[in-house]
Amino acid sequence: MKPDDAPPLVVPYDRAVLALVVSLSYQVQFELHEFVRGDRHVREATAERLLNLARGTLRKREQLGTLRYAVRRDGGGRRWVSLFDVAAEQLDLRINAGKDVK
Repeated sequence: MKPDDAPPLVVPYDRAVLALVVSLSYQVQFELHEFVRGDRHVREATAERLLNLARGTLRKREQLGTLRYAVRRDGGGRRWVSLFDVAAEQLDLRINAGKDVK
């Protein structure tokens, strides 16, 4: 069997999300020099940078009711997004990249 004939590696979705969360956590801390909370939440602006979205896009989606995950607020009014939600969004974008999704 040639290496080109090998079947593709199949990774369960939940493990892929977990691996991507670990990777994103290191990326945020050491490349973007931003803060990651202990419960794996990042600020809204950092989440927008990770998702390649324009500034304020998540706030607009939340107001329109099209945001698929929760944005949490702390006592100071800062908005936080879970890295698990960001990772799932990135995976969904990669999975659906070649498909005509409506």
